Amino acid sequence: MKREGLLCGGQRRHGAGICHRPAGAGTSHRGRGRCSWHGGASPTHEAHDRRVLAEEACAQLAIPVRTTAVRALRDELARVNGVLGFLYAQCAALTAAEMTSGEWQRTTATGTDGETRQTVVTRAGVNVWMRLLEHWSQRLTDVAAAMARLDIDRQAAETGRELGGRAVSALEQALDGAGITGVPRLRVLQLLAAGDDG
Repeated sequence: MKREGLLCGGQRRHGAGICHRPAGAGTSHRGRGRCSWHGGASPTHEAHDRRVLAEEACAQLAIPVRTTAVRALRDELARVNGVLGFLYAQCAALTAAEMTSGEWQRTTATGTDGETRQTVVTRAGVNVWMRLLEHWSQRLTDVAAAMARLDIDRQAAETGRELGGRAVSALEQALDGAGITGVPRLRVLQLLAAGDDG
């Protein structure tokens, strides 16, 4: 007997019980989800399956990276800004007609003469680039709000001042240890200061 997870499991239209076809039979996602007779081939089921596969791949293949909350938010802010720059360019290249796109709803029916007919209904929708721009703009707002709640910029400035003070102390100790004084010492400090600008 087949295991329940390997079956479609959709409610039968005629008769009691569930569908015993293999999961995903007649769809692009064989082995998972409903069969084509029970909605598995619908655009929403197909899209859901692609998302589930992507999430499973992320969970199985992602390599853990050590980070801090501050670093993670800064990296995410930089990534979101990069994505938004790309999306702005894509949206700017769209013509007025391309800003909307068609969405299709397909229905298949068998006529009284036994022939299968397919009906396609087209509705206008927002272009995928515009939708992504809206999504990533909201993501930028969310990341910026999280950074503001944690007061990350102030913390980073304080950390920078503290590290800068330690670096100056270490440099002065090294110059003292090397016996560098006077004009050569000033020249070393000037070169280091100029290194930030040039």
